[in-house]
Amino acid sequence: MFAALLDKVSLGAPSTFRNLTLTPILLKDGALSSLEPVSLEDALAAGTLRVSEVSAEGHVPELRVGNAGEAPVLILDGEELVGAKQNRIVNVTILVPPHAEIVIPVSCIEAGRWGYSRPGFAAAGRVLNPEIRYRKAEAVTRSLKEKRLRFSDQRAVWDGVDKMLYALGSASPTRALSDGFENRANAIADYLAAFVTQPGQVGVLYRIGGVLAGLDLFGSERMFARSFLKLVRGSALQALAGYKNGERPPLDDLPFLRSALAAPADRFPAVGLGEELRIDADAIGGGALQIDSGLVHLFAFARAPREKGMGG
Repeated sequence: MFAALLDKVSLGAPSTFRNLTLTPILLKDGALSSLEPVSLEDALAAGTLRVSEVSAEGHVPELRVGNAGEAPVLILDGEELVGAKQNRIVNVTILVPPHAEIVIPVSCIEAGRWGYSRPGFAAAGRVLNPEIRYRKAEAVTRSLKEKRLRFSDQRAVWDGVDKMLYALGSASPTRALSDGFENRANAIADYLAAFVTQPGQVGVLYRIGGVLAGLDLFGSERMFARSFLKLVRGSALQALAGYKNGERPPLDDLPFLRSALAAPADRFPAVGLGEELRIDADAIGGGALQIDSGLVHLFAFARAPREKGMGG
């Protein structure tokens, strides 16, 4: 898939705080992509991006996004949007074209609310925790390959949220994962303070309780830097709850990175700009977005053999 990038990246020294270890992926020189999109937070703050329900009635698996700005806006796989009729997470990484309006695929992570808390959505500043995110990705890959749709297994996502809230000891009247983040905000802040980006860093591998969970890799140092804290918040929440997503064989960081870059992938026209790729191999799953042959974002996760073909 991205085998040509194998000689362009290397691994830095890992950093550990409590039960979370982050290993930086470093770019040797240049960039993997010339694109420098605007982040979701910056576009919303500037007033150039608007995220809303697709209609006044709403539709759980879809949202409407309008970009009035001059540059594309990057929304990450698993990024959380809060507000409107219920909180959602985005099902795939998306580049929203400038001066365009598109409908994006999402999943609900607040099962107990279906009523407006505000007219539109705000950025939560975080990405979904790995255990739910990766199972969501399995279902999206299957949906895309079989039906050309990017739907998750919504019931499985809700089940994952319930289990995560229970593991965190967090009560939520609307069964919202956001309550788990808010209830453990001080502990998550400790994780955020413990990790910093390194010069040339374009990605990160995650180990939770010693288990290699997955990685995120971006097309430039700037894209990664603007995503780093969002990713750490998700992995910190998982670290606080523990990582129970299946039995996995022992994996080393470098072979996993090489496998992620070399894995075959199915290709589809992306939502918004670019081309979407989905990884569905025996030991690894994930997805990627590229534009003009340049990498925008790749995420990959280790799969237990029994998970092949399973979703949600």
